Amino acid sequence: MVLLVSYPVPIEGIHHAQPNVSVNVEDCNIGTGTLYITESFVLWLNPRDEGIQLEYRQISLHAISRDLNAFPHEHLLCHYEGKLPGMDNSNDESDNEKDTESEYELTEIRFVPENKESLETMFEALADCQTLHPDSDCQLSDDEYENAEDGGGDGIYNTAENISQLTEQGRANLERLNHILMTGQGDEDIASRTTQLSLVN
Repeated sequence: MVLLVSYPVPIEGIHHAQPNVSVNVEDCNIGTGTLYITESFVLWLNPRDEGIQLEYRQISLHAISRDLNAFPHEHLLCHYEGKLPGMDNSNDESDNEKDTESEYELTEIRFVPENKESLETMFEALADCQTLHPDSDCQLSDDEYENAEDGGGDGIYNTAENISQLTEQGRANLERLNHILMTGQGDEDIASRTTQLSLVN
């Protein structure tokens, strides 16, 4: 179950607002409303101004999905790191276990516009806004940047030797990316349009 929260309708920094968008969180449809893609966050509100808000740094993947075998409607698919309000873990877990699991769990969110021609615009607006929120974990410090230059490397981890030099967090991010790509292989549009994926870790 997802808990809908009351939010004010955004008035600044809106890159795109799409009316008549239904939302599925995992297997649950939570209603139809307006999707606001702003510079600061992604917000979906129903007619009572209740909805869900997504932070860009927790959106690990977004893509247009047209695979009707995977879902009956074309939509904008988002993989969100963590859980939305109301999505509780089982009662027999400790609070620490809940926090750890929630941190690495991906929530699948599908935004389904009534007008499917708007999907490209929705995707591009989300991609543009997400670039405004780079992950600080992916930024090199001055020393790391100088070491990379001295080593003549291009900063891309594409060999076993380079992968072994990743930190524990870096390896976890790499494994998570591989999992995301593998689970998306059944989706025709994700597989055929990998250049349009937005991956942020």
